[in-house]
Amino acid sequence: EININIEKTTYEYRCKFVPIEIIILIDNILNNTSKHHVKHVDIFWLKSDNNIELHIENDGDKIVDEILHRIFDYRFSTTGGGGIGLYYVKEIITRMNGLISVRNKKGKGVEFIITFKK
Repeated sequence: EININIEKTTYEYRCKFVPIEIIILIDNILNNTSKHHVKHVDIFWLKSDNNIELHIENDGDKIVDEILHRIFDYRFSTTGGGGIGLYYVKEIITRMNGLISVRNKKGKGVEFIITFKK
């Protein structure tokens, strides 16, 4: 079981999207966390003058630094899967004029950051 904490926000951002793709995006990110000993996920928004960011942080295994830049590549997998899930996540976000990045957190865990220009 994974404990998911979603922080409420009052930020407003409008964009066009396909609802099923948002479900696929979240499902793929959370499904990958379940494969890497995650017990807790925090989901929250941050806003700056020019951007709004969705952060999805977990407390699971870090991603090996040597492959961190490849996890959104087509057919890349470390779990024996098809390597399409995170690639498709990036494609969805790109179609929404956003960017996705990932970084290892200090200590333990990984953070996905989805950025949209205001």
